[in-house]
Amino acid sequence: MLIMDKGMFTVTKKKVKWPCWPLVIFAMIFMCLECVFLFIMHFAAWIHQAVYFSIIGIPKIPFKEFLVLDRDELKKLNWFQHVGCIYCGYGNAVVAYAKATVNMTELYSCAIKHDIAKRGQEHQKKFFEYAKFK
Repeated sequence: MLIMDKGMFTVTKKKVKWPCWPLVIFAMIFMCLECVFLFIMHFAAWIHQAVYFSIIGIPKIPFKEFLVLDRDELKKLNWFQHVGCIYCGYGNAVVAYAKATVNMTELYSCAIKHDIAKRGQEHQKKFFEYAKFK
Protein backbone atom coordinates (compact mmCIF):
# COMPACT_ATOMS: atom_id res chain seq x y z
CA MET A 1 0.00 0.00 0.00
CA LEU A 2 1.24 3.51 -0.79
CA ILE A 3 0.54 6.28 1.70
CA MET A 4 1.52 9.96 1.70
CA ASP A 5 4.06 10.85 4.35
CA LYS A 6 5.13 14.53 4.27
CA GLY A 7 5.13 14.68 0.48
CA MET A 8 6.93 11.36 -0.01
CA PHE A 9 5.50 7.94 -0.81
CA THR A 10 6.24 5.16 1.66
CA VAL A 11 5.43 1.49 1.33
CA THR A 12 3.72 -0.16 4.29
CA LYS A 13 2.64 -3.73 4.91
CA LYS A 14 -0.76 -2.73 6.29
CA LYS A 15 -3.71 -4.59 4.91
CA VAL A 16 -5.80 -2.31 2.73
CA LYS A 17 -9.51 -2.31 3.51
CA TRP A 18 -11.13 -1.98 0.12
CA PRO A 19 -14.16 0.22 -0.34
CA CYS A 20 -17.35 -1.43 -1.43
CA TRP A 21 -17.00 -3.29 -4.74
CA PRO A 22 -19.52 -1.13 -6.64
CA LEU A 23 -17.23 1.86 -5.97
CA VAL A 24 -14.18 -0.03 -7.28
CA ILE A 25 -16.13 -1.12 -10.38
CA PHE A 26 -17.34 2.45 -10.95
CA ALA A 27 -13.74 3.74 -10.66
CA MET A 28 -12.55 1.21 -13.26
CA ILE A 29 -15.39 2.12 -15.65
CA PHE A 30 -14.61 5.82 -15.19
CA MET A 31 -10.92 5.23 -15.94
CA CYS A 32 -11.86 3.31 -19.09
CA LEU A 33 -14.04 6.20 -20.27
CA GLU A 34 -11.22 8.65 -19.59
CA CYS A 35 -8.91 6.41 -21.63
CA VAL A 36 -11.22 6.84 -24.62
CA PHE A 37 -10.78 10.61 -24.40
CA LEU A 38 -7.02 10.21 -23.96
CA PHE A 39 -6.87 8.01 -27.09
CA ILE A 40 -8.82 10.65 -29.02
CA MET A 41 -6.50 13.40 -27.78
CA HIS A 42 -3.42 11.32 -28.68
CA PHE A 43 -4.82 10.62 -32.16
CA ALA A 44 -5.69 14.29 -32.70
CA ALA A 45 -2.18 15.46 -31.75
CA TRP A 46 -0.67 12.78 -33.99
CA ILE A 47 -2.87 13.78 -36.96
CA HIS A 48 -2.05 17.47 -36.35
CA GLN A 49 1.65 16.69 -36.52
CA ALA A 50 1.28 14.44 -39.56
CA VAL A 51 -0.64 17.05 -41.56
CA TYR A 52 0.23 20.53 -40.28
CA PHE A 53 3.85 19.87 -39.34
CA SER A 54 4.48 18.30 -42.77
CA ILE A 55 2.97 21.27 -44.60
CA ILE A 56 4.89 23.91 -42.62
CA GLY A 57 8.09 21.86 -42.30
CA ILE A 58 8.09 21.66 -38.50
CA PRO A 59 10.15 18.81 -37.02
CA LYS A 60 7.90 16.12 -35.58
CA ILE A 61 7.93 15.26 -31.89
CA PRO A 62 8.08 11.52 -31.09
CA PHE A 63 5.55 10.34 -28.51
CA LYS A 64 8.05 7.93 -26.97
CA GLU A 65 9.93 10.91 -25.50
CA PHE A 66 6.97 11.49 -23.16
CA LEU A 67 5.86 7.95 -22.30
CA VAL A 68 7.29 6.39 -19.12
CA LEU A 69 5.80 3.09 -17.98
CA ASP A 70 8.32 1.79 -15.48
CA ARG A 71 6.15 1.36 -12.38
CA ASP A 72 4.71 -1.93 -13.59
CA GLU A 73 7.98 -3.55 -12.49
CA LEU A 74 7.26 -2.75 -8.83
CA LYS A 75 6.44 -5.96 -6.98
CA LYS A 76 4.65 -4.48 -3.95
CA LEU A 77 1.73 -3.00 -5.89
CA ASN A 78 -1.56 -4.84 -6.27
CA TRP A 79 -3.32 -5.17 -9.63
CA PHE A 80 -5.49 -2.08 -9.05
CA GLN A 81 -2.42 0.06 -8.35
CA HIS A 82 -0.67 -1.38 -11.44
CA VAL A 83 -3.63 -0.37 -13.61
CA GLY A 84 -3.60 3.09 -12.03
CA CYS A 85 0.11 3.49 -12.70
CA ILE A 86 -0.29 2.52 -16.35
CA TYR A 87 -3.25 4.89 -16.70
CA CYS A 88 -1.35 7.81 -15.11
CA GLY A 89 1.79 7.15 -17.13
CA TYR A 90 -0.12 7.14 -20.41
CA GLY A 91 -2.37 10.07 -19.41
CA ASN A 92 0.56 12.29 -18.41
CA ALA A 93 2.39 11.35 -21.62
CA VAL A 94 -0.60 12.22 -23.82
CA VAL A 95 -1.16 15.59 -22.14
CA ALA A 96 2.56 16.47 -22.33
CA TYR A 97 2.67 15.35 -26.00
CA ALA A 98 -0.38 17.47 -26.87
CA LYS A 99 1.09 20.50 -25.07
CA ALA A 100 4.42 20.07 -26.85
CA THR A 101 2.58 19.82 -30.18
CA VAL A 102 0.64 23.03 -29.51
CA ASN A 103 3.78 24.82 -28.26
CA MET A 104 5.70 23.84 -31.40
CA THR A 105 2.79 24.98 -33.58
CA GLU A 106 2.77 28.32 -31.77
CA LEU A 107 6.54 28.67 -32.13
CA TYR A 108 6.42 28.25 -35.92
CA SER A 109 3.05 29.90 -36.62
CA CYS A 110 2.76 32.88 -34.29
CA ALA A 111 5.82 33.61 -32.16
CA ILE A 112 4.31 36.58 -30.30
CA LYS A 113 4.07 36.69 -26.50
CA HIS A 114 0.66 37.07 -24.93
CA ASP A 115 -0.16 40.43 -23.39
CA ILE A 116 -0.74 38.81 -19.99
CA ALA A 117 1.75 36.24 -18.67
CA LYS A 118 0.17 33.04 -17.35
CA ARG A 119 1.52 29.74 -16.07
CA GLY A 120 2.43 27.32 -18.84
CA GLN A 121 3.69 30.04 -21.18
CA GLU A 122 7.36 29.73 -20.24
CA HIS A 123 8.20 28.61 -23.78
CA GLN A 124 7.38 32.14 -25.01
CA LYS A 125 10.42 33.83 -23.46
CA LYS A 126 12.11 34.32 -26.85
CA PHE A 127 8.93 35.31 -28.68
CA PHE A 128 8.30 38.81 -30.03
CA GLU A 129 6.72 41.34 -27.69
CA TYR A 130 2.96 41.79 -27.92
CA ALA A 131 3.18 45.62 -27.94
CA LYS A 132 5.17 45.63 -31.23
CA PHE A 133 2.16 44.23 -33.07
CA LYS A 134 -0.59 46.52 -31.71
